[in-house]
Amino acid sequence: MTKRNPFRYLQSVSPSDFVGRWPLVESIAQDLILENGDSHAIIAGQRYGKTSILSALSHQLYQPAVLEAADCLALPLYIDFKACAFNSAEAVFAFIFQRIHRQFNTVVRQHPLALWPTPLRLGARWFEKLLTASELSMHDFEDGLGYIMDQLDKPHAPARLVLMLDDIGKSFDQPWTDELYSQARALICSSELQTRIRLVLTGSQRFLEQQAAYSAPLCDVLKLNYMEAFDLDSIAQLVARADNFSPETSEAVLRQSGGHPFLAQYLLYNLWEQREVKGLYNPEAAMVDRLALGFLHQRVFELEGWANAVGTVGLSVYKVLSDTSDWVTEEQIIASVNEPAPEIKRSLLGLCGHGLAMHDEDWMRYRYVGELFRTWFNKCGYMKIIPAAPPELSPILTPPSININTGGGSYIAGYVTTQGGGFIGRDQVAAYP
Repeated sequence: MTKRNPFRYLQSVSPSDFVGRWPLVESIAQDLILENGDSHAIIAGQRYGKTSILSALSHQLYQPAVLEAADCLALPLYIDFKACAFNSAEAVFAFIFQRIHRQFNTVVRQHPLALWPTPLRLGARWFEKLLTASELSMHDFEDGLGYIMDQLDKPHAPARLVLMLDDIGKSFDQPWTDELYSQARALICSSELQTRIRLVLTGSQRFLEQQAAYSAPLCDVLKLNYMEAFDLDSIAQLVARADNFSPETSEAVLRQSGGHPFLAQYLLYNLWEQREVKGLYNPEAAMVDRLALGFLHQRVFELEGWANAVGTVGLSVYKVLSDTSDWVTEEQIIASVNEPAPEIKRSLLGLCGHGLAMHDEDWMRYRYVGELFRTWFNKCGYMKIIPAAPPELSPILTPPSININTGGGSYIAGYVTTQGGGFIGRDQVAAYP
């Protein structure tokens, strides 16, 4: 029997525990070594495994591979944006440059072909000055990267740096965002380093939505990869890490989580803990349902975060999907939701990206997935996400006083529908001459 809980829902998973998305990882890795290979963006919602897939991608790029003529030695460098704040595009370039310098000796030392002496020595005085700068111009950034690349290139195989920028959302809606995206686009499209640098970005659907606001949208030159939910086989691979979990466990976890990797790991982690405490073997699927109810209380903020991310239009679309277990066509959804069709289409993409809905192969039919989120949504999610009126608008939104002429008779209050929401009224019998 496994002595330690093999499930970890709060941390990214190591490549040895990575399941379900290896075909996507292998496809991106293969493209990154090609002479004319592209840069990539990996699009997914919160808690959906974006950091884990970058770790798996880095691992895959280190695997021995047969390089054909003009293929590149791809050297992955992981750069985490999640805990950083920046005042300018130049500060972003300085941050990336310093992270590259910190990692590259480790990267070349771990390479299976052992092509470089360790450590590589970068002793130029002008280069050392760049390392201490709080901001770097694009020109200095390129010069510094070029200097590093000159030390890495080998006659039989050119080296290529793969900059894996995790959670690019920190760059959204800043005064310098347009400049950053324009310069990043130039770096991989028209600079002297265009064949020696590739980007792999992770971000949410918002990365796609805000691109239209900038003069040089970066996503136009990136290959977009949308992460999908786990299927039953992937969930079964997760379940197999523990001993004596029945096949029904996989089905129950998939039904509750919808294939969302964070929810699946949470349920399995707590299922394992329950087994250890109570000495259960082959635990019943009903226990998975009870653990899902516990999530609704213990980590409701996760559900609220996903609801906020998809927005009010997305929740209106989800309402249509959650009302039936059957597939719903895009045309049916557009006819059912009183919002512009482009907004509905973006919301469908967002729901799929957050693991709350799934699409068919043609992206023409959709259905909800995951009973856990649907349970919360039906209890309180739809109303909780509707924003409260700002204080400055409260006088405008004060419920109107309604007088009803009953002709002197009694008034029996009925249901009143208002465009702005529910109506709370007072019964009043008025006397008329």
